Amino acid sequence: MRLDFDLFSGPDESDPVLVVTAITGRSGEKTIVDEELGEIELPDQTPTEEEWERRQKQYQAARRKDDTDGSTAVKAYIAALPGWKREAATRFDEFIEREVPGVRRAVKYHQPFYGIEGQGWFASFSAFSKHVKLTFVCESYLEPKPPSGTAPDRQALDLEETDTLDEEQVGPWVRQAADDPGMGW
Repeated sequence: MRLDFDLFSGPDESDPVLVVTAITGRSGEKTIVDEELGEIELPDQTPTEEEWERRQKQYQAARRKDDTDGSTAVKAYIAALPGWKREAATRFDEFIEREVPGVRRAVKYHQPFYGIEGQGWFASFSAFSKHVKLTFVCESYLEPKPPSGTAPDRQALDLEETDTLDEEQVGPWVRQAADDPGMGW
């Protein structure tokens, strides 16, 4: 088995985030020889569904207890996105950094979130096959109203490959949502 990865760490963070970029391997062998790590013995059994479920519960419990700023995890998430999606997510992340001093970041529900300490989360983004969705989470409707979403807690803008992030359009939404976060901490 070969595992390719990148490590990302923030300036004030001691523990880097590992982003797996490729996994390759073969079955039926008792050991694998890696040019850098040497001989690696394979386990006799793969984990059962119950074991994977137990590990997943442990991971989720650890994430719920984590109260540190997840800037490194968000940067790693963005770095793993392909091409234009990475560019759009980077611009959104940098824009929020400029507009909301002291913003907190976390990867929750498999997507980056942005929040205000002790108040709640106000924005997130998701990368889909053909677009990137910028979501604003607040207690009231934004003005002007974003094109997507049916309730104040989920107003959104979809960006496609040919779109650019219009900071004049997105700026008021970011500031309004940050003033009135709609998702609990």
